[in-house]
Amino acid sequence: IPFCGNNFVKKCFHESLGDHGNSHCHAVYGDYAASFDIENGSVLAGQMPPKQEKKIREWILLNKEELNDKWRELSE
Repeated sequence: IPFCGNNFVKKCFHESLGDHGNSHCHAVYGDYAASFDIENGSVLAGQMPPKQEKKIREWILLNKEELNDKWRELSE
């Protein structure tokens, strides 16, 4: 499920096979890609330029409830 904003793309998705770990979303910015924890916005894997990482973290925290709702919906 893509979300666009601030010149980066964020995705939240669920794989039906196996455990996909804690709730998280993925962000892509140019040649950079990272996964972020929905609970606190921290980088779980990958790399992102510091300025974009900060913007993404802020966006995640502002949209945390909606992201967690979507994660639960996709996990059912």
